[in-house]
This record gives sequence, C-alpha cells and structure tokens, in this order.
Amino acid sequence: MDNKKHSGKVWVVDEDNSEDGFTLIAGLDRPEAVCFDINHEFLYVCDTGYGKDGHIYQYEVDYDDNGDPDKFELRKKTYAIVYKGTPANSCSVDEYGNLFFSTVNDMIHIVSYLDLWSGFTNQHTTLYDGSNGKISGIQGIDVRESDDIFYVNSKNTNTIGILNKADAKASHLNSGDIDVRVMSNEGAHGVACSDDFCFFITDNQVFAYDVDDDSLRLKTTGMKQARGITWGDDYLYVADHKTNEIYKIEADKDSEEWMERWVMIPGAFGVYAINSAGLVAVMMLLTMW
Repeated sequence: MDNKKHSGKVWVVDEDNSEDGFTLIAGLDRPEAVCFDINHEFLYVCDTGYGKDGHIYQYEVDYDDNGDPDKFELRKKTYAIVYKGTPANSCSVDEYGNLFFSTVNDMIHIVSYLDLWSGFTNQHTTLYDGSNGKISGIQGIDVRESDDIFYVNSKNTNTIGILNKADAKASHLNSGDIDVRVMSNEGAHGVACSDDFCFFITDNQVFAYDVDDDSLRLKTTGMKQARGITWGDDYLYVADHKTNEIYKIEADKDSEEWMERWVMIPGAFGVYAINSAGLVAVMMLLTMW
C-alpha cells in the first residue's frame, strides 16, 4: 500500500497454472525488483524503502529439491542484507553468481559471488555512473551471457539512448565501453534479454531489439503503466502497475501481437521468470495488497 511500511510482498506463480500462486515473502516496504541465482539458489530483492536508504536482501531458496521442479520455498526465515544505501531499482545475476544492480542515482554496481556467499554488506564495486554521459534515470538492467549489461534510461533518451549496452567486465569506474543501441523521445522502465533479443518497455509499449542484426520492432502495445518485464521459456511477462495485470506474450513471434492477461495481483510492479526445464516461477513484486 502506498506510504504504508511493511505492506510489500513477493509472490510466486507457477508458469503452467496461474491460479497456483502464493506469498513467498511479506513485510517488505517498496520492493521494485527481484533476481535469482539459479546455480547457487540465492534470491535477491531490491526494496527501495521509504527513507533515504534502500536495501537488497538475500534469501536462501529450496529449489528443485529431489527432482521436483515445482518446489520453490525459502530454506530458512533469516536473510542477509547485501546492500544498504541509495535505493536499488533493478538487479541481475550472471552465470557465476555475481550480482549486478542499478541505483536511483544513476550508478551500476557489482558484488562478487564470494562476498555474496559470505553474506557481507556493501562489498559492491561501482562500474559506471552518470558522469560518463550515458546514464540518466536508469530503470532496469539485465546481464546477457555474463559479458554485456543491457540497461534502459528514462531521461534524455533522445541523446544518450533508451537502450544501451555496457561491458560487464569493466576493471574500474567507467573503464568499459558503452554503446547506444536505441534512441527515443520517451523513457523506458525495464529490460529483459533472451538468447536473441533485448526487450524493453515504455509506459504502454513493448519493443524487441534484435541483438544480431541491430534492428528494432514494436512487440505489443496497450498497457497503462508498465513497470516490470521478464523473459522466460519463450514468453515475455509484463507487469502493469496501474491495472494490476501481468501479461503473457509470445517472445519469438516476428509480428506485432495482442497481449494475454495471465494473472491479476493488486500492486504488481516487477516480475522475474526463472528459466529451467519444466518451471518458470514468476515473482510479482508488490507495493500494495
């Protein structure tokens, strides 16, 4: 609920049965993003909070236990705070378990898996900040193939780019290359990459950027206030915060297509799909109930 502490939640919904959902985590403030390290079974939640500081929480998850692909639950009730500071609004994990996250002051950070495994707080390194002239109102990041960070801006996108690609293996601040991939007169609010495409959302549209041939096309339109997007097992899931709807869209079709309302959850803000054989557990981040 807006301006009510501890009303934020994380839900899990089965990809094959949208009616089979449950609250995984409650008592958060303003959760805006979630990501999952499938190899080490760590779940990260970016809670922007209501004060000057936000947090990234790390939860241990019991996943795919004894060959059951539908099992997804917290291993224990305790959690680690891996980041406290300027609110983080997006996160992504590479294949090694390193955590990348963006903050509302136009920075992109990385935390090594070793520090995450140890549960340390604020062991992050800043990779990029707004002084490079290519980050303005960053709203979402996604690490692709552990090499590239695709991120979207919400401000000055007609000059610095709405969709940009940065080197994920930069050695120090602003040392990596940043390439502008798409420019626009409006801002974006989230990004999700598949094997071939990077999809991003504006308030009411979904676009698909072909990484190989450097082309852009409109994927679908009609949302009211899109705030979260994810790709999972050939589908896109988009959270519309204004209508409380989560839409499901076929990702690989070339033509513009209609959205299918997949599930409704009050306050849905972010969404994340866990890609694996037989399961896409989609977590809805809620700011109200």
